[in-house]
Amino acid sequence: MSKGLDALFGDDMGQGVEMIPIADLKAFPNHPFKVIEDNEDMEMLIQSVGERGILEPLKVMPSPGGGYYIISGHRRRHAGKASGLSELPCIVEEVSLEDAIQEMVDANLHREVILPSEKAFAYKMKMDASRHQGRAGGRTSAEEIGEATGDSARTIQRYMRLTHLSEDLLELVDNKKISVGNGVLLSYLTSENQGTLMAFYEEMKKLPNTDQCERLKELGSDRNLTWDDVEEIILGNKERKPAQKAVKLEASWLEEFFSEEELQDADYVRNTIRELLEEWQSSR
Repeated sequence: MSKGLDALFGDDMGQGVEMIPIADLKAFPNHPFKVIEDNEDMEMLIQSVGERGILEPLKVMPSPGGGYYIISGHRRRHAGKASGLSELPCIVEEVSLEDAIQEMVDANLHREVILPSEKAFAYKMKMDASRHQGRAGGRTSAEEIGEATGDSARTIQRYMRLTHLSEDLLELVDNKKISVGNGVLLSYLTSENQGTLMAFYEEMKKLPNTDQCERLKELGSDRNLTWDDVEEIILGNKERKPAQKAVKLEASWLEEFFSEEELQDADYVRNTIRELLEEWQSSR
């Protein structure tokens, strides 16, 4: 252990810390959390790293193909690279992939700002890892995850449902143009129907409200939606046949052919006229 590391992390903290080349540090497989490189928080982190270095070691695990997967510290890796560092302090953990997933997700779910898409895929990864380890026991994995994250099992299941959304629609959820609830409803549409909806939005700049999302889900559950279907539901302006002008029959005219008692029975009069018209049409 170098004196620099001991001075930086202290005797206890320095134990087990290794300096690993940035080039050997890889993003965790299917890492669900985005590393936004051009926002104010990242600029502040880069400035801090440039002035004081990496104060908290990254946690990593050996990668089967060589190098290391980052369990926690993806943002610190980017900041270190942007600051010109060639290697970073890391703690190497010998853990299973499932345990690493649990740790990676837990380390990120407590961030101040988390996008719906990040929660969706993070919860799904954690759920899949929990099921693979057989930890659910007599309870559902969603309940176990809820105890660790503070979200209810239902909330977790709703977020995971968002993983069925197309990338484009999920981005609209992240950008708050579609609510999480409406995103859940739209997630039941087939990929083809989601594509039709996205094409409609790109052209018309209109998105469905909650009632319309429910209608899209209902209509698109057993058939492909057309552009006209989507337009009718969202805009309500699908071309309709013009209303036919009503034909009125004067009472004095009907009295020539029906008795007063017969005129009291509207169904009888209507059916009689219909039968006579059908007979006339067949003889034309």
